[in-house]
Amino acid sequence: MRRATDGVSRLGAALHDGRSRLVLVAPFDGTLLRREGEVGQVVGPQTAVFELASVEAVRVSAEVDERYVRVIRPGMRAEVLALGAESQKQAAKISYIAQAIDPQTGAATIRLAYDVPPTVFLAGASVDINIEVATIPAAVVVPRECVGGAGDASYVLVINGENVERRPVVVDEWPSASVIVRSGLRAGDFVALDPKVAKEGTHVRRAETP
Repeated sequence: MRRATDGVSRLGAALHDGRSRLVLVAPFDGTLLRREGEVGQVVGPQTAVFELASVEAVRVSAEVDERYVRVIRPGMRAEVLALGAESQKQAAKISYIAQAIDPQTGAATIRLAYDVPPTVFLAGASVDINIEVATIPAAVVVPRECVGGAGDASYVLVINGENVERRPVVVDEWPSASVIVRSGLRAGDFVALDPKVAKEGTHVRRAETP
């Protein structure tokens, strides 16, 4: 009788231990983003059952083309702007740069940490990011559409007196609405907005805008 009682106790303990192993405990406080598993599904140690997002360390992830990622460094300042919230720019800095390029996208992953984490956010939402790569005093900047050609053949059309003049320029090739002109232009030069419409040598009259 004693042996039977001990056997039942051991079976009860084993059953309790087995049930305890069926309980999944989140490793941190967070928001449940997605449920990967289904009730009754057999899973193993490598199976993703839930996807969680931490509420304490909000990060922004971005893919940067390999042409530009080489000049980006951890700690660089940035502004993050959620789409649809144009007046709510938030300061951040680069906290992580992947040391490998994805061969399928030709880009590397970077992450940014907010200076002051947002209290309300949507996990997975799209944002615009402006990274401060360098500060150039008295830089000459023109809209990207003013620049014709590419690389060493880049040029702008300048209004010289009453004539349109083609002038080669050296610009920084960054994916932005405006480009920095390193050489070829001076502050105060008048530039044609569209080099494909204006023609070199054309006689024009400059109109002053209020």
